[in-house]
Amino acid sequence: MTRDYARFSEENFNSQVDWESIFTKTQGIIDRAFSKIYNKLNKLVNKHAPLKPLSKRKFKQLSKPWITKGILKSIKIKNALFASGHVNKYKFYGNKITTLIRHSKKLYYHTYFSQYMKDLKKTWSGINEIMGRNKRKSKPIIGL
Repeated sequence: MTRDYARFSEENFNSQVDWESIFTKTQGIIDRAFSKIYNKLNKLVNKHAPLKPLSKRKFKQLSKPWITKGILKSIKIKNALFASGHVNKYKFYGNKITTLIRHSKKLYYHTYFSQYMKDLKKTWSGINEIMGRNKRKSKPIIGL
């Protein structure tokens, strides 16, 4: 799920909250004030920027952070070459994009592991991501 900010307006968002009434009703009780503010903000955010499900295409794109906007533009150009029937240009361009994606992926993981060199948990999550391993969901033992 992701937030849809297409119709978000900062003026409308700010003008719909009467903060004075929240603070006077809570009379200095911090827990109640926080709860009121949180609920009010949550309703406003859901109204102005509702949650919407990600498409399969967008989800797949976000799962590969090494694919940049430039690479996506190149892929669109490659697809246009295929549609126009330029087979030789399509193959050449496709090979260049594949090389570029491999280089980008290598650079992404190199910076990832150098950044988290001293954090073993992050390092192993990166290794498991590369290998395609998923965490096993263990079931609780009931009734021993």
